[in-house]
Amino acid sequence: MARNTVGKSGVTPTKHFLLNSLLGQEAGTYAGGHLQRWCDNALWIDLTAGDGEPTRTGKKPENSCSAGIFTKHANHVAKHKKPLSVHLIEVNESTYDKLNVSLQNRWLKEFPDARDIVKTKNEDSSRICLNVSNSTACFLNNDPNSIDDWAFTPDLLESAPPFTRTLTTMGCNVGGLKRVLIKSPELSDKWRKNIEMLFALQRHELILFAVGDASQWAYLISTPDKWLEETVKLCIKSHKFQTQAKREPRVVTTKEPKKFDLLLDELLMTQKQLEEKNFIQTELGV
Repeated sequence: MARNTVGKSGVTPTKHFLLNSLLGQEAGTYAGGHLQRWCDNALWIDLTAGDGEPTRTGKKPENSCSAGIFTKHANHVAKHKKPLSVHLIEVNESTYDKLNVSLQNRWLKEFPDARDIVKTKNEDSSRICLNVSNSTACFLNNDPNSIDDWAFTPDLLESAPPFTRTLTTMGCNVGGLKRVLIKSPELSDKWRKNIEMLFALQRHELILFAVGDASQWAYLISTPDKWLEETVKLCIKSHKFQTQAKREPRVVTTKEPKKFDLLLDELLMTQKQLEEKNFIQTELGV
């Protein structure tokens, strides 16, 4: 059986539901003036924007791709006359060209108030550093195809303002990370170190959400305590959009470090690595 096209697998609706919900919270809270005591402007960045094409047609296609989701919510903020900048970043030139066509011919026609807000950039997002004040409400979306496409760097995270939320897609599946780990087991540590770096530099708790199917897709969210419980509920709710899962979703936070670490082991290790770790821990009496 052929592998699913990147960004168009059976778990894609779950990812888009999460992005739409989280960005909807940002837009509603900011546009409604609920952050004005702390934040006087906002910055949203899609670090891995893709081609901007919807993955489904019919009702509300804008909710089935990140460019449509970002533009829709930017349009809402613009109607409330709140300052906002949105950057859709794509490193691949041909994909970037498609992104511009999608944005100009589809999304900005449907959401015209966002025209002066949403911009595209053809660059490597792992090289960017933010130049914003601490009063900026920031949202960062990171959807890497592999560990080599991980966009969060120390420079980026250290430059992020205090009011920053992040969403990361983790394809810890047999066709992705697990297949690579068989040849390069050291990449398991690389993923873990990136997650530890995000936790250390982002200043907020992390939520790890495993969708529950055999492919082991997962999502990682950093969010302030104020939205922690509600975001956990969103993860559970989003599971109904996962078309392949038979297993119940697992959602843990860094407030439960042992459970968080165990789920990371399951997602980031091959069966052989897990067995070796369990053997070592047994020998050491850990």
